[in-house]
Amino acid sequence: MFSIEFGDKRGKSYGIPTANIDPHQEVIPPPGVYAVKVDVDGKLLDGVLNIGFRPTFYGRKLKQRKEPQIEAHLINFDGHLYDKLIEIFFLKRLRREKRFKNEIKLKRQIEKDIKRSEKVLASPMVALKISKYKCI
Repeated sequence: MFSIEFGDKRGKSYGIPTANIDPHQEVIPPPGVYAVKVDVDGKLLDGVLNIGFRPTFYGRKLKQRKEPQIEAHLINFDGHLYDKLIEIFFLKRLRREKRFKNEIKLKRQIEKDIKRSEKVLASPMVALKISKYKCI
């Protein structure tokens, strides 16, 4: 289970709000962008999630950052997640983390990631994968 932290609200300023996730002691996959399902209060929501060091914003300071940041955009979700515990199902790695020349190019890529995640999550195989997760 993961909890939500307060972030700098950068994603929200782009019209793509993200939940900043505290991994606690959970094992997380390597840095990259993932298609995910997120269980919020028993409801499975589609999302796209980034694990990484935010190279577009931190540039040369990346080596100083020891722990990757985790943030998820929940597709078509308009609610609050603070004070909630969530469960994340990592279903497909979409790409590696990348540094963009500017925030506009980053925003365009995030929009592409969202569309790609929607296609992945629309697959009938996703329901099967989720049911296997729940049985473990």
